[in-house]
Amino acid sequence: MCVSVQPTSHGSGAKPITPFIGYVNNKCPECATGDLDLGMAGDGRWGIEWKAIECPFTNPVSYRFEGSNAHYLKMQVRLALIPFDSVSVWNPSQSSWISMSRTDDNHWLVSNPQGLYPLSTNIRVRIVGVTGEVIEDSVAWVPAGIIAGSAQFTPSGTSLTSATGTPSSATSSQPSDSTTSSSPSSSSSGLTSLLGAVTSSVSTVLSSGGGGGGGGSISSDLPVYQNSLNPAFENWSWAVTNFSNPSPVHSAPSSISFIPGASYDAFYVHCVSSSPCIYTSSSGYAGLEFYIHGGAEGGQAIDVAVVQYDRATEKSAIIKSFPVATVLGKPIPANAWTKGYIDFSDVPAGAYDGLWFQSKSSSGVQGVVYLDDIRLVARPSTPPNQVATATSLHTSCAVLLFLAIIVLFI
Repeated sequence: MCVSVQPTSHGSGAKPITPFIGYVNNKCPECATGDLDLGMAGDGRWGIEWKAIECPFTNPVSYRFEGSNAHYLKMQVRLALIPFDSVSVWNPSQSSWISMSRTDDNHWLVSNPQGLYPLSTNIRVRIVGVTGEVIEDSVAWVPAGIIAGSAQFTPSGTSLTSATGTPSSATSSQPSDSTTSSSPSSSSSGLTSLLGAVTSSVSTVLSSGGGGGGGGSISSDLPVYQNSLNPAFENWSWAVTNFSNPSPVHSAPSSISFIPGASYDAFYVHCVSSSPCIYTSSSGYAGLEFYIHGGAEGGQAIDVAVVQYDRATEKSAIIKSFPVATVLGKPIPANAWTKGYIDFSDVPAGAYDGLWFQSKSSSGVQGVVYLDDIRLVARPSTPPNQVATATSLHTSCAVLLFLAIIVLFI
């Protein structure tokens, strides 16, 4: 789905919004009803008026597969002309369609799809648009990557719905938190149910150079894990992990257990939709706090790092890494919780999308490690503007530049 955005005369910051068409690619968990969170160079929070429109795409939809295997299928449908209500995949062994569930990061998921499809063949996909139109496609299934489809919804040229935003009062500076505005109007296209909480007054992204925010310090902590993983993050670990470990815990009822096996095994959390949410500049977060427990053994060789994922290479680059023992000032203690803190003044200023705790052992499997109460720590003061979440840019037909927008889906 796309939106046409027009600025109003109200707002604050150094770089006002200009008219543009934006491509909706994700949900904004912290946004109020009627707010949009934009991925664009700029500063501040600005009042806007927007309306949902059909995307001016000419190409078919595409499919992004993430971490899929014989027991798990996760994919994102991209570049659809209109919003859609459901996605299903065909199960040839049962001659029936299996509904996929929508995830917080705007992917579609089927767990344990054994017998759903052979690894080496295409899968059939059915997508139901909010207008009632149904399209079917056949796409090559891959564990990870983006595959072009062959189907697309029928363009009608209809304006779908609209909303008006109000300028931010800047009472909070947690990323992606924007101000309340009016709900979208009803529409004959059937989009009201989808867009009832889609947003509008805007908080734009980092100033040029990726310094970590255009106007004000973040004043609210961002929990990464407190008894469960914050929906703002995804689990990208390549190690044996348990996010509901009952004991030991630093704060009840749960902690994370992590087995740092072979060298480079990692507990890895990633911002949803590959959008930066870890701001390390002077207007970003002050640092990273965590509690770690060495289990019965202690002394594990583990590094903690801020990382950035490169979509082109599908690899994560380490921005800055710290041995946990150095952070603690001692080896990881056995049978005890110890607080660790990384000052982001020691990390290059910027906006990044991942954190990991990685095994650095050269001698094989190490004893289990426990982590709890992981959070990005805010700075003590709150200047008037707000930092927002950066997202990727989208292009279509080499003519229009579509800015990725995080938006609340129902």
